[in-house]
Amino acid sequence: MMAASADLWNDVKAFYGRPGVAAACLALQDEHGADVTLLLFLLARAERGQALGTEQIAPLQAAIQPWHADTIAPLRVLRRQLKLPPPGFEVGGLRQIISSAEIEAERLQILHLDRLTTNTPQAQPAVQAAHANLHAYADIVGFPASALHMILALFEAATAD
Repeated sequence: MMAASADLWNDVKAFYGRPGVAAACLALQDEHGADVTLLLFLLARAERGQALGTEQIAPLQAAIQPWHADTIAPLRVLRRQLKLPPPGFEVGGLRQIISSAEIEAERLQILHLDRLTTNTPQAQPAVQAAHANLHAYADIVGFPASALHMILALFEAATAD
């Protein structure tokens, strides 16, 4: 299971590093309150042909919400605040440490989500699974499905490569 989880994390990082993906994810996060780590996990599962319904995603979201709220979000806030430090403070090294801690917290969330995900459905085409996963997530957290257009287009382009 751990090797599969490591592969999942590597796939998440690779997709996030593609042109346009970070900006699309940050827009979903900032404009709609999306948990980008969960969203990327759902896309990594979709890449494997696994479509999860609201009945599977809602408990995952509930299970990781405290971790996200108490660990990842505060690290993100602090990292963003350090973009504009008080005059005279050299915070580049500190900001890098906090960024590394935030990424590690996200990796731990991906691994935890992977351990929690059981009884995955039968395989289906990756793009179809991505649409199903992200629309189910949007329904759970209450943002419009139209907000998913860019990230789904980027996923489709990535799977076509």
